[in-house]
Amino acid sequence: METTQLIKQSREGGAPYGTFVPKDDAVGNTKWVMVSILSLLSCLNQAICYTYAPVSRFAEAGWHHKIQCTTLITIYFIAYIPFAFVGSWIMDHRGLRYGVLLGAALQAIGASLRLVGELVDPSYQIYFLVIGQTLAAVAMPFMVNSPPMLSALWFPPSQRAMATSIAVNCNQLGIAMVYILCPFFVTSIADIANWTALVAAFSVAALLLALCKFRASSKFANMDEEASYNWHQWVSAFHHDGFFLTVLVFAVAEMVTNVLSSLLNHILRADVFSKPQKGLIGAAFIVSALIGGQVVSGYIDGTRSHKVALVVCLVITGASLVSFHFAASAVFAGQMYITMGCLMLAGLFLGPLQPVSLELGT
Repeated sequence: METTQLIKQSREGGAPYGTFVPKDDAVGNTKWVMVSILSLLSCLNQAICYTYAPVSRFAEAGWHHKIQCTTLITIYFIAYIPFAFVGSWIMDHRGLRYGVLLGAALQAIGASLRLVGELVDPSYQIYFLVIGQTLAAVAMPFMVNSPPMLSALWFPPSQRAMATSIAVNCNQLGIAMVYILCPFFVTSIADIANWTALVAAFSVAALLLALCKFRASSKFANMDEEASYNWHQWVSAFHHDGFFLTVLVFAVAEMVTNVLSSLLNHILRADVFSKPQKGLIGAAFIVSALIGGQVVSGYIDGTRSHKVALVVCLVITGASLVSFHFAASAVFAGQMYITMGCLMLAGLFLGPLQPVSLELGT
C-alpha cells in the first residue's frame, strides 16, 4: 500500500515544512512511471516548439513567408512569462495531476490545430498555426515548472536532484529528437504536412497515456478544501537569500539553450556545414546536456553542493561558448569536429544549470 507522511519542520531542524517523504519503498515503481510520463510530455512540448527549426527554410517557404520559425519559437517564451505564474497557481491549488493533464491536453490540441492549418485553405493556415503554437506554449509551464514538485512528492531526498534533472532535461531531449529526425522526414516543402501530423499524433497519444497512467498525489487528497491560497508567497520568495540569483541562473540557462536550439541552423554557415551535419551538432549538444545534467545531479544528491556546482558549470559553459563562436566562424580542417566538441562541452555544463536551479528554488 502506498503511504506518505507530511513532516513539518520544527525550529530545531528536520525535514522542510510541507515535504512529503515516503514511509517505505512501496512507491518505488510508481514514482518512475510518474517521472517517465512527465518527461515524455515535456519532451513533446519542446518538440512542438522547435518542430520546424531544423528545416526553417522549407517551412517558411510553405507558409509563403508570412511568418518565420523564430516567431513561432518566440511565441512560446512570451506566453511562458505570464502563464508560469498561472500554471504554478493551478498546480498549487488543484494538484500536480490536474496541471499535468491540463498541459498535456493544451499541447495536444495545439499540435492538432497546426495540422488542421496544413489541410485548410492557405489563407487561413497562419491563423491555425499561430493559435496552435500559442496553446502549446500555454502548456509549457505545466511541463517546465512541475519536475521539482513531482520529485518532492514522489521521491526521497537522496533522489530528488536526479529525478528533477531527468524531467527537466527531457524537455531538451525534444529538441534533440527534432534535430535528429526532421532532416530525414522533411526533404521538401511537401513533407512539412506529414512531419506536422507525426508530431500531432505523438502529442495526442501522450495525452491518452497520461490520462490513463498519471496518478494524483495524496497531498492534495488530504488538503483542507476551505484553506485560502497564500498569495504572499509570490512576494516573499524574492526575500529569501539567493532566490533572485537562482532565478537569474535559470533564465540564463534557458536563454542560451533556446537561442542555440532555434538559431543553430543560421549560426552554422550553409557553405561549410551540411544539413545533416547541423542536425548532428544540434542533437549532440542536447544529448551532452542530458548527460551532464544526470552526472552533476548524481554528484549533488551525494554532496548537496548546489552553489559550488552552479559556479563551476557557469564558468565552463561561458568559456566553451566562446570557443564555439570562434570555431564556427573560422574555416579550417576538422572544423566540424572541433565545433561540435566545443558545443558538446558547453552542453555538458549547461545541462545541469536548470535542474540545479529548480532544486534550489524548492
